[in-house]
Amino acid sequence: MPELHRRAADWYEENGDPESALEHADASGDKARVARLVASLAPPAYQSGRIKTVEAWLDRFGDEAELEYYPAVAVIGGWIHALQGQATDAERWLDIAMRGADNGALPDGSTSARPWIALLRAAMCEDGVEQMLNDAQGALTELPPGSRWRPTALLLQGVAYVLLGDDERGDAILAQ
Repeated sequence: MPELHRRAADWYEENGDPESALEHADASGDKARVARLVASLAPPAYQSGRIKTVEAWLDRFGDEAELEYYPAVAVIGGWIHALQGQATDAERWLDIAMRGADNGALPDGSTSARPWIALLRAAMCEDGVEQMLNDAQGALTELPPGSRWRPTALLLQGVAYVLLGDDERGDAILAQ
């Protein structure tokens, strides 16, 4: 059965149905593929209001040691919890992501989870506005030009400048 599910995942992915591919990849036991698919599918699914679907995908990675191996999934979990106002859970998922930050390329072309982590840290602003700015700038330095995370990084950078009193610079960035 695992081989049939792997082949079904291949077929669905090749034919433009990554969500069905995710289900079959999970049934085949291919956690790396599930993690890659969750990392690419979760942001647009969440943005379209499918929070329960994203939470179900994240539930497939319940073990912290496993999540360390898939830091992109941990970052997504941190974002989901942060956006729902669950600060303690967001911090826990962020900590897990930070422990596994260098485990390979991500769907947006980032070479590691570092810029995604920096962006989540900027959004959470736990260490003050200056650190928020540093994190947003660090994310922008490492994110590929076509990354779906760049607009969020620019938004957070602009907000940080405004909060620091540099309205002119902040407004210029926010206008982008």
